[in-house]
Parts: sequence; C-alpha cells; structure tokens
Amino acid sequence: MDKETIQKIKEKLVDYLFKWKKQIAAALMIIGILLLLTIINKLTPNNTAWLQGSWRNQSSDYSFKATNDHFDSWTIKCKGTLALKKAKIAVNSTKKRVVMTDDGNNIEYHAIRTGRKQLKLKIVKNGKSERTIELKKNE
Repeated sequence: MDKETIQKIKEKLVDYLFKWKKQIAAALMIIGILLLLTIINKLTPNNTAWLQGSWRNQSSDYSFKATNDHFDSWTIKCKGTLALKKAKIAVNSTKKRVVMTDDGNNIEYHAIRTGRKQLKLKIVKNGKSERTIELKKNE
C-alpha cells in the first residue's frame, strides 16, 4: 500500500467515527458506569448488620446478635433459647445471603434476605435441609 491509500483509509475512518460519535460516546459512558459500579461492589465489605435483631412469624421467634464489630461472629437464639453460641459467617456468604455455621459444621443457618424487613431462614443439619421459615423483622 502506498501513502495515498493509507491516507484515504484514515480519512474514511475519521469521517465514520465523527458520524457515529454520539453513539460511541454513549456506549463508552455506559461501559464506564458499569465498570465503576462493579469495582464499587467488589470493594465494599459484605456488611451483614441488617440481620441483627429479632425476626419472627406465627410459630417461630429468632434473634441474631453479632458478638463483634466486624459482624463475623454471631449468637442465634430461638424462642429465647440459645440455638448457636459462636456462629461464624461462612465463606460462601454474600450481602443478601448469609450462611452461619458452628465449629463442627454440623448445623448451618442460611439467612436469605427477601425484602427490606423479610428473610427466609433455612436450617441445615448434617448436610440435609431440615426446614425453611419465612420471617419478618420485629420492630
């Protein structure tokens, strides 16, 4: 290719880019915003403070209390009786799905946030799902 052909290709490419500059700018803005939101989501800690407090339905009453400021050690009570004393947050927990287990990993409590003041509590004993309960935050 000679210099004249390369120059014509450059001019056509620049003309094409100017013709589509609004669409290209909008696409780059959307990609930038999505990238920023992804980075922010990855950098924020998995804050499980929403779980703290009393949760109940007609037949069950559970209370969750964090035993430290990092919200990674919990005490769980069922109807005032201690259900799990030193529950630890499991590795596979997320912001809306908290898994707490004891030291022997015999029992797990899966708290899945279904709304601002609702959760689904799944109790798993020895790897088998025992029951699932819908609870609401007690004010």
